[in-house]
Amino acid sequence: MPLKGSFAAAAFSGVVKSTCTYPLDLIKTTIQLQKKANIQHQRQGTIFNTGADIIRRKGVTALYVGWTTSLIQQVGKVGIQFSAFEFWYSFLQSAFTQYNNSFENIENKHSILTFSAGLFAGATEAIIWTTPTERLKIIQQAELREGVKTREHRGFVRALTNIIKTHGVSNLFVGVVPTAIRQGSSLGIRFLLFSTLKQSFEKLDKNHPNAVWHTPIAAGSCGVISVMANNPIDVIKTRIQSQYGHNNNKSSSLFSTLKDILKKEGVSALYKGVTARAMKVGFGQIIVFSGYTKLYKESNLSNK
Repeated sequence: MPLKGSFAAAAFSGVVKSTCTYPLDLIKTTIQLQKKANIQHQRQGTIFNTGADIIRRKGVTALYVGWTTSLIQQVGKVGIQFSAFEFWYSFLQSAFTQYNNSFENIENKHSILTFSAGLFAGATEAIIWTTPTERLKIIQQAELREGVKTREHRGFVRALTNIIKTHGVSNLFVGVVPTAIRQGSSLGIRFLLFSTLKQSFEKLDKNHPNAVWHTPIAAGSCGVISVMANNPIDVIKTRIQSQYGHNNNKSSSLFSTLKDILKKEGVSALYKGVTARAMKVGFGQIIVFSGYTKLYKESNLSNK
């Protein structure tokens, strides 16, 4: 399938995903930004209590604060992911074969290529698109925290212009390292596991190799597993990107943020928001992979 068709199919799936799962993303960020460790705060740090608290203070529509930014992000993010994955898979396959003629005979070559292409695709979309849009979204979501009286970054255009005017374009790329690590590890795991699980389901269900349930179960599973594997880096990323005005100084670095979290809140803090994120990503991957696969096939058929 041409990259243009691949991008369009994935981008549409990303729009649907963002619309359906955004409240969970907002709740996840709110929980990850909670720094107190007392019993009362721990009770507040559940999905339902956090969501109810936001609705009580700001109204139901507050669950979609920052959604426009997320929508813009998803159109580019998911589209770039699949297009970049296809590019890197072909590029690495050619490069590995040229470097080692026996690569084609390696038993696990597909798994190696899938994981590697996922890593590079994730890092690519993080640098090109996800980091600046994620920075804007996190700042908008952070303004819903209790005690924050004004929303200086309401709306995508206002948030973008405020940050650029106040801190410069480079400030949009605060948190690029943890974002690239999160996206690279996520896509590497998801593409590899999705492919592996689908093949396993087809072998187990030989009478129905193209059964409808194969894709959603494989997609949801790989999404949840990727969350469990890299939630700590997501917490660190959220903390860094929620800081106004930081511009790659020591206090907002990956390691200093990790050290601060471990010292003040303990290891368990690295898994704050994991349930909300697992639900959001798991359901989101079902939408993305199912939608992308269907649109991908239809586009291929229409081009024949």
